[in-house]
Amino acid sequence: MKRFIGIMAAAAAALWQFGAYALELPPLFRDHAVLQRDKIIPVWGKAEPGTTVKVQLNGHTARTLANLEGNFSAYLPAQTAGGPFELTVTEVESGKTITSKDIYIGEVWLAGGQSNMAWALKQVKSVDTGKIDLPLIRFFAVPLTTQPGTLTEAQGEWKLANPENSPAFSAVAFFFAQKMQQELGVPVGIISSNWGGTIAEAWTSRATLMQDPKYRETMQNELLNKMNAESWWSSYGDKYLHDWFVFDHNKMIAVMSAQQEPDPEMSDTTKEFCQQQADELKTLADKLADNVGEKEEWGSPDYNAAQWDNATLPAIWANIGEQYNINGVVWFRKEINIAPEDAGKDIVLHLGAIDKNDITYFNMVKVGQTGNNFDENVWNVPRTYSVPGKLVKPGKNIIAVRNVSHMFAGGMTGPADAMFVQTASQKIPLSGTWQCKIEQNAGLRKSPVNQPGTMYVYSILYHNMIEPLIPYAIRGVIWYQGEANEWRAGEYAHLMELLINDWRYNFQQGEIPFLQVQLANFQEPAEYQDNSTWARIREAQFQAAKATGNLIATAVDLGEAGNIHPARKQEVGERLANCALKQVFNKDVQAMGPVAEKFEVKDGKIIVTFANADDGLVLSKGDSIQTMMIAGEDKVFKPAKTTIEGNTVTVWSEDVPNPCAVRYAWAQNPEAANLYNKAKLPAFPFRSDNW
Repeated sequence: MKRFIGIMAAAAAALWQFGAYALELPPLFRDHAVLQRDKIIPVWGKAEPGTTVKVQLNGHTARTLANLEGNFSAYLPAQTAGGPFELTVTEVESGKTITSKDIYIGEVWLAGGQSNMAWALKQVKSVDTGKIDLPLIRFFAVPLTTQPGTLTEAQGEWKLANPENSPAFSAVAFFFAQKMQQELGVPVGIISSNWGGTIAEAWTSRATLMQDPKYRETMQNELLNKMNAESWWSSYGDKYLHDWFVFDHNKMIAVMSAQQEPDPEMSDTTKEFCQQQADELKTLADKLADNVGEKEEWGSPDYNAAQWDNATLPAIWANIGEQYNINGVVWFRKEINIAPEDAGKDIVLHLGAIDKNDITYFNMVKVGQTGNNFDENVWNVPRTYSVPGKLVKPGKNIIAVRNVSHMFAGGMTGPADAMFVQTASQKIPLSGTWQCKIEQNAGLRKSPVNQPGTMYVYSILYHNMIEPLIPYAIRGVIWYQGEANEWRAGEYAHLMELLINDWRYNFQQGEIPFLQVQLANFQEPAEYQDNSTWARIREAQFQAAKATGNLIATAVDLGEAGNIHPARKQEVGERLANCALKQVFNKDVQAMGPVAEKFEVKDGKIIVTFANADDGLVLSKGDSIQTMMIAGEDKVFKPAKTTIEGNTVTVWSEDVPNPCAVRYAWAQNPEAANLYNKAKLPAFPFRSDNW
């Protein structure tokens, strides 16, 4: 023991001589933090190696020892909700002390996922963030970071819900926190760690993926191809700066756009690079804003576009021709013929997804705009614009789209069946031949932040944005993700089980609740789509929730056909809160809609029995259930007739005399689905088969 203490003392003395250590708490434990009530509270930080560290909070004390690397971990006893308190950390031998103020004990939840969880409160038009004053709701936002390795500390700061801070909060997480705070009467802290467009694999630890036979080979190839390929690194120094992998993306972008001063630790080379990028971005923004096409009325029915190129849409620019392998601005123009009976009546333009930004004109009158400058939230989002009847003429009419793309690809990317004009009497397809012309050529630009430090590398977000939070005491997780995994929907249930169990194991707090949002309805409404990827993702989300003992909130009735980021975030957050209140606190609330749990074939009909409908099933609209389909052994699904009795639905069709399967709301956007319980929560989409 004496020898151990001697080694520790010698190490501490050597490090003290060089001034290597200072008493420090990570940002998670600094001013305004919320700590989890009714659980042991881990507190960690840095101190002089070998010194005794005393941690005090609300009359409770914990002592521990800093190790040879100067790291300490202490554990305070579980406490009830309250505050404000001071969290004090002291090096006993030296007497050094640091204090974090305005600390509360309450409910702490981690909000994860992709863009619908990241979607900011300021983007919800129905909310006046200038009136928000809820000091007992606090957010800690983890920066978007993709360093190729494991981070040991999460940067960020705790911020109170007020007019200054709340616009940047996750909208879903804010509404969740607001309802939880109202119902429980305790402070609520949200740790917001999410990134738009990300896949679930990136949020799962390397250890978990490598232990799973389904992912081990893929994971090994991912590492070799993206992280350790000699061919990539051989030219690394010519293409990238090391600092891009050391600083978080938001910070670098803020410096480039002159919103923030360079970090003192940035190398001179990177500071120079950032200034160069800032100058280039300003020049580019000015160029993209110069709307020559509008000045010259390129979208007018009277404009002569005979010399324009032709493009077959949907397509990205580079597929049109070599000269379109650029960034900048490209105009697309198409003539449509309006029937006399539709003239003077409102019509709707469904343009499909557009890569980056657009301004859309109808007969040279602006009818819609999505995005501006370098807005990342609108990339490849479908556009739907209404055209007032006063602009709609019989015969020839011109649709013109000014498509802006500042990096990577640009284009009208469809899909083809999502591109059409809906008039009162007909549906006019818009896929196929358009005319096009380059307005602004900005060259070919690519992000300076690229492989291997991207958000798509397996496990990278876990090790950058989740692991540094562990083992902070939390109550549970709310999760909104899945859109980016639709291309492998069949694997998603297994993947989410891995992710949930991975986080539960590593947070060291037992089977913490993990509450998912089932994907909202999106794209063109359909009664039924046999191969709907989003229907399968929704099914996978439900299966993963059931397998891990969690409730799940569905948003299948809260979406928008033309917007992958639907506006109704308040209902999503409140449904998640109801799930938490039910699952964690046994509150008497109806947290979920009807769930099909039993199927019985009898006399040429299928009887479906639902849970969460003890008071009976109801229709939100109409007089019969919509989107209910039935099939026989031929696996051909037909629209079904239905009757409701209590919590059961009888399903049949004269076209299916020997039924063996039933499906409900099985489409990307089952907008017509109308089966609910009396708590006004929609029935979960389901299928009785596994075809």
